[in-house]
Amino acid sequence: MLEVQRAGLSVVQDAGRFGFAEFGIAASGFADAPSARLCNAILNKPETAACIEVHQSVFALRAHAAVALCVFGAFVDVQITRKHASAQSVACGQTISLRSGDQLHINRWHAGRTIYIATDPGLDIPPILQSQSTDVPNQFGGYGGRFLRRGDQLLLHTDIARQALEIQQPSAFAMPLWTRCANPARLRFIAFDEALSQALRLYTYTVRADSSRAAMRLGGENLPVTQDASLAVSAGVVPGCIQVLPSGEPLVLGVDAQTLGGYPLAGCVIDADLPLLAQLPVGATLAFCEVDLSQAELASHDMQRLFSHQLAQFTKA
Repeated sequence: MLEVQRAGLSVVQDAGRFGFAEFGIAASGFADAPSARLCNAILNKPETAACIEVHQSVFALRAHAAVALCVFGAFVDVQITRKHASAQSVACGQTISLRSGDQLHINRWHAGRTIYIATDPGLDIPPILQSQSTDVPNQFGGYGGRFLRRGDQLLLHTDIARQALEIQQPSAFAMPLWTRCANPARLRFIAFDEALSQALRLYTYTVRADSSRAAMRLGGENLPVTQDASLAVSAGVVPGCIQVLPSGEPLVLGVDAQTLGGYPLAGCVIDADLPLLAQLPVGATLAFCEVDLSQAELASHDMQRLFSHQLAQFTKA
């Protein structure tokens, strides 16, 4: 069992809950899927296994059984405190073995906004609608349908015998794919509305503190919303859609966003850049760059190739 000592902004997620959008249930799941999948792979776990997802905040847990962990995604300071021993710093991407009474602390964040903590044995959480993910807006799944709190006890599968090992460095080194993005950040998107997308490309924006898994809120210039655009008919939306509020404020929908929206859409962020939505910290500067469908497909192909190459380093027989 793992006891949460400092919860920060943490939640249980797996690869997502698909096939229920018609009922208003979003996929939820990993906000930065490549990082979470690689985190699991480093522990030789299924890519889609549930992890603890932590957003830029202080987090700590205590182990009450032998367990192996891996922390991956953003660049953070990871410290392990063992009984009758001083704290030990551990690099992200390592295999970390804890015995009962050992503690893991994450205090400082250097780059990125989201990390994943994979566990072996895995988290013993009953699936709902075929997923262990937490649907925060609808308050079900994961751990009580909510973000974690201090004192929460995460059960581990007990049918897997495990011996406590020392900290080990994997034979390969994984680099989070979101680091491939430009700096300052550039979000590539497919345009839906010509006037709104043209205006969107003119400005730079900053990530606001009220951003969440549901939407990345942006500070900066408002876009011109015409009367015709403001009368848009509600339609299905997906993570990455760039909605424009009546005030002209653009926001980018995230993995916990609603499945139906009526605000005008300037466009949609391409699949290859979706992980960046989870990793841009508050205050980060970003710009939007329009691409066509062929460029979007090429970018997705390139990112999948990079991901497959890294994944193969940890899944060799």
